[in-house]
Amino acid sequence: MNMMTGREFRQHVDANRELLNSAFHEAGHVMAARYFGFRVAWVSIDPEFIRRDPLAIKNEVAHAGEGVFAVAMVVASEKISDQVATNARERQILRNYGVEILCGPFAEQLVNPDWWQTADADKDQAKYWLARCGGSKEQRHLNKAFNQIERDAMRFVERNSEVIEKFAHFLIAERTIRESEIDPFIAKAKASANRLAP
Repeated sequence: MNMMTGREFRQHVDANRELLNSAFHEAGHVMAARYFGFRVAWVSIDPEFIRRDPLAIKNEVAHAGEGVFAVAMVVASEKISDQVATNARERQILRNYGVEILCGPFAEQLVNPDWWQTADADKDQAKYWLARCGGSKEQRHLNKAFNQIERDAMRFVERNSEVIEKFAHFLIAERTIRESEIDPFIAKAKASANRLAP
């Protein structure tokens, strides 16, 4: 039996911690995306899969940098566009998408105490879509709307933490879960946790 040096052990623990953080983060995105009716093409914590996947390449995720090794490929383009929302239904879809985006970092919080420090990209993306809801462009109104979707995301994750945890563990075991497998894995996670609350 080979013993790890202290340095090797710390690297092993850090790698596993990063994997766990990423799995919870992506599980939060997937659970919220499916709850709000967004399509999820796949979710992966496998860097090789992400680098080779045509959808990741098209969306420039595959070349986003060394730190990118976990992605939930939510296909929101079927429901939203870059245009400013023109009616209440479109605004609600954009708000739901903002909640979905923030559910990733809030789910990561379940295992990572430094979660919010790593959430800048998610926060910026949620604010981008929130700004397309129309209405006032004043910063204070956008801040108020952002605070609301932040609270909604936090509540969603709190209510569904057990299901998110189960899905994250499935993701760690599978490494990549494709679209046709996502809802069955969610059903298994729900059955294990006995619920998925709004």
